[in-house]
Amino acid sequence: MNKELCVTSDFVDDLLVANTRLSERHVDAIMQYTASLGASRFEWVLYANSNIYEPHNPLGYDLLKAACDAAHRHGMRFDAVYKPFESGSTSAVNSVPHSFPHADGD
Repeated sequence: MNKELCVTSDFVDDLLVANTRLSERHVDAIMQYTASLGASRFEWVLYANSNIYEPHNPLGYDLLKAACDAAHRHGMRFDAVYKPFESGSTSAVNSVPHSFPHADGD
């Protein structure tokens, strides 16, 4: 049985932990390292609030395009995965759908 190694990046959370923004060099290094592990596919998770580089992008480049180009440069398929509602513990109250089940008193 053949298996495919797919890497998924929750880059917004990664940036919050790292307390920095990604440069194009960072993005390329991420893709180079991922490819060196044998990954053939990279999934880049996007949120409704993935606009931390907008509206006045101080980096001067399109982050999603740079990630896609870098993945392709290193021989990987690139998938942008849109996650419209964040259900993590820090933002769950403000950004889950109104139909999402909540505990009493939440």
